[in-house]
Amino acid sequence: MRISIDKILAPTLFILLSTALVGCDGDTGNADENQDPTITLNGQTIISLQQDEAYVELGATGSDPEDGDISDNILIDNSNLNTGQIGNYQITYNLRDSGGQTADEVVRTVDVVDTNPTNQVPSIVLIGKPTLNVLLNASYDELGATGSDPEDGNISNSIVINNNALDMSTLGTYQITYNLSDSMGLAASQVVRNVNVISTPVENQAPSIALIGAASVSLRQNTAYQELGATGSDPEDGDISTHITIDSSAVNTKTIGTYNVRYSLTDSQELEAPIVIRSVTVTSANSSAGRGYDCDLSVYDYCEDTRLRVSVEPVQGRGADRTAVFNWGLSSNGSPVKMGQFANGDYWVAPADNQTAVTVTSLSGSSNIPIPLQDAG
Repeated sequence: MRISIDKILAPTLFILLSTALVGCDGDTGNADENQDPTITLNGQTIISLQQDEAYVELGATGSDPEDGDISDNILIDNSNLNTGQIGNYQITYNLRDSGGQTADEVVRTVDVVDTNPTNQVPSIVLIGKPTLNVLLNASYDELGATGSDPEDGNISNSIVINNNALDMSTLGTYQITYNLSDSMGLAASQVVRNVNVISTPVENQAPSIALIGAASVSLRQNTAYQELGATGSDPEDGDISTHITIDSSAVNTKTIGTYNVRYSLTDSQELEAPIVIRSVTVTSANSSAGRGYDCDLSVYDYCEDTRLRVSVEPVQGRGADRTAVFNWGLSSNGSPVKMGQFANGDYWVAPADNQTAVTVTSLSGSSNIPIPLQDAG
């Protein structure tokens, strides 16, 4: 039998040719393409440093599919790091292989912090009064104190109380001292309690109230009442102004009238101070402010205007059979002045808000007659 070699070789050649063509196609022929290197940090990607602490570089490793370990080629840039300044800084890592391919940049963050802030001083607060009266030969009961520290919190148990000087069998004044130190050894300011050893009980004395400002004030109708406050003191307790109770609920600035503001105070022994009253008078709001009308104080107790009409008693040489009426122009740098009348009948004027002077001019009457106006102070 005769076999044709051409028929046998043809399929083989076709297979080989097809394989070769596929290799030239580019779809599966990437075996020789240069691949990117990679960077792996040594240590954490975020680290913290104490301010002024030296930075120690932990480094990184670099690898490449073609070149292998190329860690020595890594470029580390920490030029912006300043450990003397609190803040966040970035250190960058870059790498290039022998074929010119670059790795993705890697970043390490360095936080420069103050982990040891200045230790703050603790404080001591006495429980009870700073001065106590105790009868001769009686027992002294320590009231104690509280201690606190910004870093350590409640450290009352660390307070050292020294009452060695106290002698309950001898009349006199003795001091008990309170001292405290925090966990860092920083001491609080010493606190002292005075103990008076007495022979007879001391009667608790009543506290007192002193008003701030005048005891009588005037308000224009529909003007808000501004509380001036008061101070409170007690022979035993000292300054107890914060314990004053102020009752201004009766004041009604919408209605003309006189109202009372009550001030009351009780000391630590429940002894009450005498009630103090401030009188608040609400007057008419129908003044001629800003319109240039006459401000007649026979109608208004207080108003604002640029003119004042005042009736005065007969003046010698002017005729004893009539009462003279004078008008004065009043200005406070071009603004209406404030005016009113004292209890004795004298008139007062005051500058407008944010002004310091009043100008008075005669609009009618004789200029040589004294103007009965006084500075209200």
